[in-house]
Amino acid sequence: MMQMFQTISKNIGLFGTRLRDRTSFTIKNGMVTMLMIVTSMLLPFIIISGNGNVVFALSTLIIISVVFVSFYRLHWGFYIFIVLVFAADGYDIAGLRPWTYTIYYLMTFNVIFKGLGVGVLTPMELHLIFLVFVWIFIVVVKKDVKLQPVPIWGPALLCFSWLIGSVVYGSMRGGDPMMALWEVRALSYLAILFFFVPQIINRKEHIQTIFWIFIWGISFKAYQAIDRFVRLGFDFGGKRTLSNHEDPLFFVTLFFLLLGLITYGGHVRQKKALTYLTLPLLIGFYVANRRATYAAFAVGVIMLILLLTKEQRQKSLKYLMAFGFVFVIYLAVYWNSYGRIAMVASAVKSTYFSAIGDTKNINYADYTSGLARDQENYNLAVTLRNAPILGIGFGKQHEWVIMNYGSFALKGYITHNEILWLITKSGAIGFFLFFFFINCIILRGALVFIKLNDPYLRVACAVCIIAVFGQIVVSYVDMQLTFFRNMVHLGILTGMIPVIERVDKNLNVDTNIS
Repeated sequence: MMQMFQTISKNIGLFGTRLRDRTSFTIKNGMVTMLMIVTSMLLPFIIISGNGNVVFALSTLIIISVVFVSFYRLHWGFYIFIVLVFAADGYDIAGLRPWTYTIYYLMTFNVIFKGLGVGVLTPMELHLIFLVFVWIFIVVVKKDVKLQPVPIWGPALLCFSWLIGSVVYGSMRGGDPMMALWEVRALSYLAILFFFVPQIINRKEHIQTIFWIFIWGISFKAYQAIDRFVRLGFDFGGKRTLSNHEDPLFFVTLFFLLLGLITYGGHVRQKKALTYLTLPLLIGFYVANRRATYAAFAVGVIMLILLLTKEQRQKSLKYLMAFGFVFVIYLAVYWNSYGRIAMVASAVKSTYFSAIGDTKNINYADYTSGLARDQENYNLAVTLRNAPILGIGFGKQHEWVIMNYGSFALKGYITHNEILWLITKSGAIGFFLFFFFINCIILRGALVFIKLNDPYLRVACAVCIIAVFGQIVVSYVDMQLTFFRNMVHLGILTGMIPVIERVDKNLNVDTNIS
């Protein structure tokens, strides 16, 4: 009798599970069907309201589809967000006006719609806010959704609270609130994504998908740069760079992803894809022509070597010494040349002589670029002396001891050296809190890395750690704490560190159970 009841109970349980699965499947199919019906019904009205503008109609339908997809699968909506961020351009690259600039994903609405007047948000920001809203909605509606813990939330909260306080402080001292918004808006993406990513990314497949998006999205930008190079007759056409300033840093991310996969393994298809893409990525890195990213790559190599085991380190040093020997020969041959092949040697030469203060041996373009940065740094240093503890606050210009050459919309508010800029704006306290937060990320990442068992997750964690170092290096000379795409990139990678730790633990539990 007892066995009969157990059998009946088991069958009822299996029936309930199947019913729930079938119900879930039916609901999902119903949502897809509803999306198709709604978009089909709306299409004529959208075309009419847009005066027959097909682009407007398609854009509206895409927005509607993204809304449905985000409610259906929030991480899918997040994937779309990442794709758009890496595909879009924030400014007209070297006067070439690429079509990815005209999608206006990173432009404010008052720029997109000329008659709007005031429109401080960008489509990207509105998209991110929407994703956060959907997540909050899901948390409220679904009782079984749990908030995932975010390690080092205390240092993060202190850091970003102080930055907000510096915005208020700057406004109280006569600063421009709109300029303050432009100064800190990119850092706000870092803050949001650092807390948001651990809540919606929770499986190894999710991490792999994000890196697939990185691979194809960043490689697409390399191909764009190569296309410009080819169309200009395999020449720069008098331009310093043929890509976004931040793109070469993203190329570095893929270089280290490939090096990690070669060292640890973990994903054969991604390793194969990156192997095939290495040449176009290298050419894209070359035509991007950003000296700061050479330094970021060198620092990344050092960090990767430190993360390796003793045996892996010894093997890697052999390859590194061989590469170094070839590179030294290259520098010796092209040290005093300025042709296409000599561009890397010229960049190294300019960086070296700039560091020792010998301006006679630097080419004119690099000299004037370095001079502008030196003048900005002097202005920042003088400004900092007058407000060393609290800084001057965001929204206020630095002091103009030297009127340096060049002009851009935020001149006087944002400078190239954003490490010195940060301490000038937020003071010694804000500077300490920011780097305390950054150091905690690196330390936490290193502690997670040494405990990981899954090879692919070790690679992912190493890339996340190295990306933090690379970001700080380029931010020392190239305005990359205030570039939108940089902070989205960094926010995603730093937010993935606790996800990697949690996923690896779950994989170990599943392995032990089986």
